[in-house]
Amino acid sequence: MSEDAPREYDVILSEPAEADIDAIVFRLMGLSPEFGRQWHGGLISAMDSLAVFPHRHPIASETAPSNPPIHAFVYGRGRSAYRVRYAILEPDADSPPAVRILRVTHASRSSSDQSDES
Repeated sequence: MSEDAPREYDVILSEPAEADIDAIVFRLMGLSPEFGRQWHGGLISAMDSLAVFPHRHPIASETAPSNPPIHAFVYGRGRSAYRVRYAILEPDADSPPAVRILRVTHASRSSSDQSDES
């Protein structure tokens, strides 16, 4: 990687995030298989894009101060809008830089319902 190239982060799904996504896709596929497939593909692309410049999304306002801070973005629109919360793990001697997806929850859920257990 050249000095001008942005740092690449690994994107890792936590078990709770995987379970969230599975449940969402199951529900959407029941409503419309085509929409469910499109939504899932778009979500994966949006999460994969965090490999470059993951700091571009704001720190989630509903979370308590933490180290590392928890960032968030909304994927989708209307009833299919979901909030993706993630932590940026800077490199150290034992691990490369990574983005850990913590949870994917419906955007309309209240912040008190959202736990970032990983």
